Amino acid sequence: MISQRLRLLLWPVTTCAYLLIACVLSWWPVPQLLSVGYEIKNRSIIFRPESSSVSRKLDRSTQIKRAAPEEASLLIDIDWGPEFDPVAAFPTPFAGTRPQIAVWAETSVGSLIETFFVSEESAFSESFEWAGNERRRVDILPIWRHQFTLASGVEPDGDIDTYSGATPEHSFSIENYLLEDPEGFYLSVEVNVPNDANEHYHSEQPEDSEGYTLPGVGQPSVYYSAYIDPSQEQKYFLMEYVGHGGSSSQQSGDIYYDSSQITSARQLIEKILVRVERPEQR
Repeated sequence: MISQRLRLLLWPVTTCAYLLIACVLSWWPVPQLLSVGYEIKNRSIIFRPESSSVSRKLDRSTQIKRAAPEEASLLIDIDWGPEFDPVAAFPTPFAGTRPQIAVWAETSVGSLIETFFVSEESAFSESFEWAGNERRRVDILPIWRHQFTLASGVEPDGDIDTYSGATPEHSFSIENYLLEDPEGFYLSVEVNVPNDANEHYHSEQPEDSEGYTLPGVGQPSVYYSAYIDPSQEQKYFLMEYVGHGGSSSQQSGDIYYDSSQITSARQLIEKILVRVERPEQR
C-alpha cells in the first residue's frame, strides 16, 4: 500500500520536475508546442514548399527540384562562385550568419506563380537574427519578399495588403505551366550573404545615401533570371545575372540594373543551370 501511494506521489512530482527543466533547457515537447503556436498565429507569412519540392546542399552547389505529374519537373542547379563561403551555409549554433536564398517562378508580366525554396530563417519568420543584428527578410531578400506579398497578403512592413494580397483564386502552382501549353514564365534566384560591405555599400554613411546598408548587410542581394520559353524544344536554360535588390535606403522590390558598384557579390554564383522536363505532347 505504501509503495503504491509513493508511486502515485512520485508520478506528478517527476512530471512537473521534467516540465520545469524542459522549459529551461528547451527539451521536448516545449519547442514543438511553441512552434505549433507560432505557426498558427503566423501561418500567412510562413513559407512551406510543395511536398514535391526538394533541395540538396553540396559543398559548392545547391540543387532544387520541383516535380509535377506526368514526369514533368524543374531542376535548378546553383554552382557557387569563389566569394560564397560554403562553411557559412552551416554556421555554428547561434552565429546567425547563414546566407539567404530564394528561388521562385513568375509569369511573363511579373506575377508570382510559385516559390520553390527559401532559406530556413527567411521562410519561417518576418524577422530574425542575421550577422548579429535583428533583420527583416525584406532587408535581405527584398525582391522575393515583395513578390511574396501576393501569396501571404502581408506587406513587408506588416500591413495587410487588402488590394491584391492572397487572392483565393490564385493556385500559386507551376504545374499548369509545365503540363499545358503555357505562355512562358520566368525563373528567379535571389541571394544575399552577410558582412560583405564595400566602398559604396556600407553602414558608415547617412541613412538616406544611395549606398547605405544596415550593419551586417553589406552589398545588396543579387538577382538571376531565365525565361522558360515553351515554344523551344531545349531542356536546359542558363540563368543570367540581371541586377540587385537595392541598398537599405531603396528596397522597393524593384530590380536595380546598375551594378557598377557591386563588387564581390557578383562572384557569389558561378552559374545556374535549369533543366526542364515536360511530358511528350500526344
